[in-house]
Amino acid sequence: MWSRSRGLGQPASIINLQVYLTGANMLASYKRKSNIAGAIFLAFAVGDVVLISTGHRKLWDNSVFGPVIGITWAVSYLYALWAYVKGKGRSDAWVLMAFLNVLGLIVLLCLKDQRKEDTTAAAT
Repeated sequence: MWSRSRGLGQPASIINLQVYLTGANMLASYKRKSNIAGAIFLAFAVGDVVLISTGHRKLWDNSVFGPVIGITWAVSYLYALWAYVKGKGRSDAWVLMAFLNVLGLIVLLCLKDQRKEDTTAAAT
Protein backbone atom coordinates (compact mmCIF):
# COMPACT_ATOMS: atom_id res chain seq x y z
CA MET A 1 0.00 0.00 0.00
CA TRP A 2 2.85 2.37 0.73
CA SER A 3 5.64 3.27 -1.63
CA ARG A 4 8.89 4.80 -0.61
CA SER A 5 9.47 8.14 -2.27
CA ARG A 6 13.02 9.34 -1.75
CA GLY A 7 13.36 6.95 1.15
CA LEU A 8 11.07 8.98 3.40
CA GLY A 9 8.39 6.30 3.68
CA GLN A 10 5.57 8.71 2.85
CA PRO A 11 2.39 7.60 1.08
CA ALA A 12 2.54 7.50 -2.71
CA SER A 13 -0.53 9.71 -2.95
CA ILE A 14 -3.40 11.08 -0.95
CA ILE A 15 -5.69 8.53 -2.61
CA ASN A 16 -3.56 5.65 -1.38
CA LEU A 17 -3.56 7.18 2.11
CA GLN A 18 -7.35 7.44 2.06
CA VAL A 19 -7.66 3.84 0.89
CA TYR A 20 -5.18 2.70 3.52
CA LEU A 21 -7.02 4.48 6.35
CA THR A 22 -10.61 3.71 5.35
CA GLY A 23 -10.33 0.60 3.25
CA ALA A 24 -12.63 2.25 0.69
CA ASN A 25 -12.10 2.59 -3.02
CA MET A 26 -12.82 5.74 -4.98
CA LEU A 27 -16.26 4.52 -5.97
CA ALA A 28 -17.29 4.40 -2.32
CA SER A 29 -15.91 7.86 -1.61
CA TYR A 30 -17.78 9.37 -4.56
CA LYS A 31 -20.90 7.51 -3.48
CA ARG A 32 -20.59 9.06 -0.01
CA LYS A 33 -20.13 12.55 -1.48
CA SER A 34 -23.14 12.03 -3.71
CA ASN A 35 -25.25 10.85 -0.78
CA ILE A 36 -24.30 13.86 1.35
CA ALA A 37 -25.10 16.34 -1.43
CA GLY A 38 -28.36 14.51 -2.16
CA ALA A 39 -29.32 14.69 1.52
CA ILE A 40 -28.68 18.45 1.55
CA PHE A 41 -30.83 18.83 -1.57
CA LEU A 42 -33.67 16.80 -0.01
CA ALA A 43 -33.42 18.66 3.30
CA PHE A 44 -33.86 21.99 1.55
CA ALA A 45 -36.70 20.57 -0.56
CA VAL A 46 -38.55 19.29 2.51
CA GLY A 47 -37.89 22.54 4.36
CA ASP A 48 -39.27 24.51 1.44
CA VAL A 49 -42.42 22.38 1.26
CA VAL A 50 -42.98 22.74 5.02
CA LEU A 51 -42.52 26.52 4.91
CA ILE A 52 -44.84 26.92 1.94
CA SER A 53 -47.50 24.66 3.47
CA THR A 54 -47.46 26.66 6.70
CA GLY A 55 -48.32 29.89 4.94
CA HIS A 56 -44.94 31.29 3.93
CA ARG A 57 -45.85 31.42 0.24
CA LYS A 58 -43.61 34.38 -0.56
CA LEU A 59 -40.46 32.54 0.41
CA TRP A 60 -38.97 32.81 -3.07
CA ASP A 61 -39.72 36.54 -3.20
CA ASN A 62 -37.60 37.14 -0.10
CA SER A 63 -34.39 38.93 -1.11
CA VAL A 64 -32.27 36.82 1.25
CA PHE A 65 -33.80 33.35 1.50
CA GLY A 66 -34.97 32.99 -2.10
CA PRO A 67 -31.53 33.09 -3.73
CA VAL A 68 -29.93 31.11 -0.88
CA ILE A 69 -32.40 28.27 -1.23
CA GLY A 70 -32.29 28.32 -5.02
CA ILE A 71 -28.51 28.31 -5.24
CA THR A 72 -28.22 25.62 -2.56
CA TRP A 73 -30.68 23.42 -4.42
CA ALA A 74 -28.89 23.81 -7.75
CA VAL A 75 -25.37 23.37 -6.41
CA SER A 76 -26.17 20.36 -4.22
CA TYR A 77 -28.16 18.67 -7.02
CA LEU A 78 -25.42 19.15 -9.61
CA TYR A 79 -22.68 18.15 -7.16
CA ALA A 80 -24.58 14.99 -6.22
CA LEU A 81 -24.92 14.05 -9.88
CA TRP A 82 -21.27 14.90 -10.57
CA ALA A 83 -20.07 12.67 -7.72
CA TYR A 84 -22.38 9.88 -8.87
CA VAL A 85 -21.10 10.09 -12.46
CA LYS A 86 -17.45 10.19 -11.33
CA GLY A 87 -18.09 7.23 -9.05
CA LYS A 88 -19.32 5.30 -12.08
CA GLY A 89 -16.09 6.13 -13.90
CA ARG A 90 -17.76 8.36 -16.49
CA SER A 91 -16.84 11.74 -17.94
CA ASP A 92 -17.87 14.97 -16.23
CA ALA A 93 -19.95 15.86 -19.30
CA TRP A 94 -22.61 13.34 -18.22
CA VAL A 95 -23.73 15.89 -15.60
CA LEU A 96 -25.30 17.87 -18.44
CA MET A 97 -28.02 15.20 -18.46
CA ALA A 98 -29.35 16.93 -15.35
CA PHE A 99 -30.86 19.59 -17.59
CA LEU A 100 -33.23 16.96 -19.01
CA ASN A 101 -34.85 16.80 -15.58
CA VAL A 102 -36.41 13.41 -14.75
CA LEU A 103 -35.43 11.81 -18.06
CA GLY A 104 -31.79 12.79 -17.54
CA LEU A 105 -31.86 11.50 -13.97
CA ILE A 106 -33.24 8.15 -15.14
CA VAL A 107 -30.51 7.90 -17.79
CA LEU A 108 -27.81 8.68 -15.20
CA LEU A 109 -29.17 6.11 -12.78
CA CYS A 110 -29.09 3.44 -15.51
CA LEU A 111 -25.41 4.00 -16.38
CA LYS A 112 -23.18 0.97 -16.04
CA ASP A 113 -20.09 1.15 -13.88
CA GLN A 114 -16.96 1.60 -16.01
CA ARG A 115 -14.50 1.53 -13.13
CA LYS A 116 -11.98 -1.22 -12.94
CA GLU A 117 -12.62 -3.85 -10.30
CA ASP A 118 -9.43 -3.04 -8.41
CA THR A 119 -8.71 0.70 -8.47
CA THR A 120 -6.57 0.49 -5.35
CA ALA A 121 -3.59 -1.49 -6.59
CA ALA A 122 -0.76 -1.23 -4.13
CA ALA A 123 2.37 0.48 -5.29
CA THR A 124 5.45 -1.57 -4.60
